[in-house]
Amino acid sequence: MAYGGGIVLSKNANPMMRQIRLGSGQSLLDIFKVNVCGRDLRQGKPNPEIFLLAAAELRIAPAHCFVAEDAPAGIEAAKAGRMMGLGVARLGDAVPLRTAGADLVVTSLDDVAIDELVDGRLCRRPT
Repeated sequence: MAYGGGIVLSKNANPMMRQIRLGSGQSLLDIFKVNVCGRDLRQGKPNPEIFLLAAAELRIAPAHCFVAEDAPAGIEAAKAGRMMGLGVARLGDAVPLRTAGADLVVTSLDDVAIDELVDGRLCRRPT
């Protein structure tokens, strides 16, 4: 699993992430090894190019990556790139995320079992 290694967000996310300061004096943007946000790519999602680029720069096989997405096109891109897809249903849109092929759909990242994720499995945290 690529844990804390890379980030792919909208091309406008970098300025916002620079403003989020962490206790270490770093910004949220500073803690990631790879950032492919805002790069000019041939196609957008559901093409997996952006996710495959992040995996390549991290030197991690796509099968060992997971993508957290709130849009069906992002889940489709993750699955097309042979990555696990974690759907985050923020707007009551769990069904479209499942239909797009999400391996797990949650309404909050707090619902994800972190120990299993580190071991390469997407599972809901026990309640």
